[in-house]
Amino acid sequence: MLVDQLMTGAPTRYCAINFNMPILCMWFDVETELRQDFRLSRRAMHSLQRLLQREQDHGWGNELEVLIYTYWLAHGLSYRVVSRVFNVQFTASFTEWPRTYGTI
Repeated sequence: MLVDQLMTGAPTRYCAINFNMPILCMWFDVETELRQDFRLSRRAMHSLQRLLQREQDHGWGNELEVLIYTYWLAHGLSYRVVSRVFNVQFTASFTEWPRTYGTI
């Protein structure tokens, strides 16, 4: 299966998002306002994600990376605490966030 994906050019999925995390449930519920947790409206968040969109074949994906980064900025928390909120590995978050910062 992995060989088929490599031959077709489709990205290999090696990380899975836990959609039951409260912060992600809020994101995927389009009726919920984001300003309290992200300090941005949903419209502003979508605009920011469009502006920061980049081609990538691995990682958590642009949408989640921008969510995590703006949450971190909004609350001034440590990487470890934010990685627990989103249920992502601390080491992954430690390497991805500076990349998002560099894009901004």
